[in-house]
Amino acid sequence: VAALFAKQAALLLNILGCTMCSNIAFTMPVACYWQLSRQSRRLPWYEKACLAFLFFMGVSLSIVGVFSFARAQSLHPA
Repeated sequence: VAALFAKQAALLLNILGCTMCSNIAFTMPVACYWQLSRQSRRLPWYEKACLAFLFFMGVSLSIVGVFSFARAQSLHPA
């Protein structure tokens, strides 16, 4: 039974991985650190720029992953 649904399970893991992993690795820690540091001190401009870069890198990786998934789906439909 598992062999019959292996391709669909792989596609599901692919889309979950590309959206959730980049958000968990890059976006959420930056957002939490930024929020916590705002309560204790004011961030200098270079630290804000670095955090913004990391945040947008996580968002862009997630978007690229979704487009990659959609492209693979269009080339090899299930």
